[in-house]
Amino acid sequence: LQTLSTVALDPRTASLLENGRFPELKKLGLHYEKRDDTMYECDPRVLLQSCLHRLSYLRKLKLIGTTEIPQNAANVCVFPSTITKITLTKFGFFNSSAMNTLGKLPNLLVLKLSSQKSDASFDLHCAAGGFSKLQVFVMVEIMVKSWRVVKGSMPSVQRVVVRNCEYLTELPEEIWSLTALCQVNVSCPSRKLAKTLQNLEVKNKRKLVVYPRSTN
Repeated sequence: LQTLSTVALDPRTASLLENGRFPELKKLGLHYEKRDDTMYECDPRVLLQSCLHRLSYLRKLKLIGTTEIPQNAANVCVFPSTITKITLTKFGFFNSSAMNTLGKLPNLLVLKLSSQKSDASFDLHCAAGGFSKLQVFVMVEIMVKSWRVVKGSMPSVQRVVVRNCEYLTELPEEIWSLTALCQVNVSCPSRKLAKTLQNLEVKNKRKLVVYPRSTN
């Protein structure tokens, strides 16, 4: 079996993965939902830490309902280093610490953050040296209010997608200096972001596509 999606992230699922029941998995989707049944109630970070390290062929991971990013004692993400795409959706909280943890994955090509469930806004700070191979970064309907990209971060990004992020008022100036960048897509921006992008002069054959909010 190479694809398993989408199954509940609970002790039973974690046990199957940890015991090597699906050693050839390349694509995995896990859904976490807090339950009243104490038999299946557990810290999702602990569950992920216990089960993912056995998946040495994993390429694509989708986590629904949790942003708990497990780390080891050296603050290194314990996700398999083979992962090339991560999707986090319907999460309740996210921050720069989680972002920088994901940035240490050596082969990550695509990162998608979407459909935040809570109303808690947050900042994203991409540290130097992070996301060394990332090519596509997508943010859809999340409460990010500030996004910073330090020089030396995301050097390989080719495409950025920002959709329905109403709290984001500007894009980091540093992304326009990324030599690999080809296209930036922005849909339904805030009024301030739309005004900023309207006056932006894009150079070096890069493409900026903006889909404004409907006048209706």
